[in-house]
Amino acid sequence: MDIQNRKGTDEGDAKFDNIIDKDVEQFNKQYPDYSLKIKDIKKSLKTKDEQRQKAPAGVTTTKKFYGIGDEAISNLEKKLERREKEMEERRKVELTGMASK
Repeated sequence: MDIQNRKGTDEGDAKFDNIIDKDVEQFNKQYPDYSLKIKDIKKSLKTKDEQRQKAPAGVTTTKKFYGIGDEAISNLEKKLERREKEMEERRKVELTGMASK
C-alpha cells in the first residue's frame, strides 16, 4: 500500500484505491474486531512519509541512536553526495557523446 501511495502516478493511485476498495474491505469482513479505517490508514501513511522525509540518508533514527550514529550517517550522506555528482558527470558525458553522433 505504501509503495503504491508513494508512486505519485495515475497507475499507483489506481492500485492504491484498488487495495483500499478490495483488500481492506475483505480484511474488515474477515476480521471485524480488527477492522481498518481509511482515515487511520491515510494517517499512518502520512506519518511514515514524514518520518522518511526526516530520515538522514534514508536511515530512520531514534533518540537513543543520536550521537552513536551521527558520524556514520554524516559519512554516508557525504558518500551519497559524491556519488550523485559522479552520476551527473557521467550523464553529461553520455549526453555529449550522443549529441555528437
